[in-house]
Amino acid sequence: MGTWQAHVALLTAALIYSLYNVLTAQIFQHGRASPVAFAAIREALAIHILYIWAAVAEAPLRVPQSR
Repeated sequence: MGTWQAHVALLTAALIYSLYNVLTAQIFQHGRASPVAFAAIREALAIHILYIWAAVAEAPLRVPQSR
C-alpha cells in the first residue's frame, strides 16, 4: 500500500466516524430508536459491508495442482 493510499484510508475512516457520530446524536436526540435497536441495525449492516469488502479485496482462490 502506498503512502497516499494510507492517507486516503485514514481520512475516509475519520470522515465515516464523524458522520456516524453526528447521525447517532441526531437519532438519539429525537428518540427515533433505542440504543439496542440502533446497535443491532449497525452490526447487521457492518457484517454485510465487511463481507463484501473482504470478498473484493482478497485474491481469487487458487487450488494447487498435484504433480
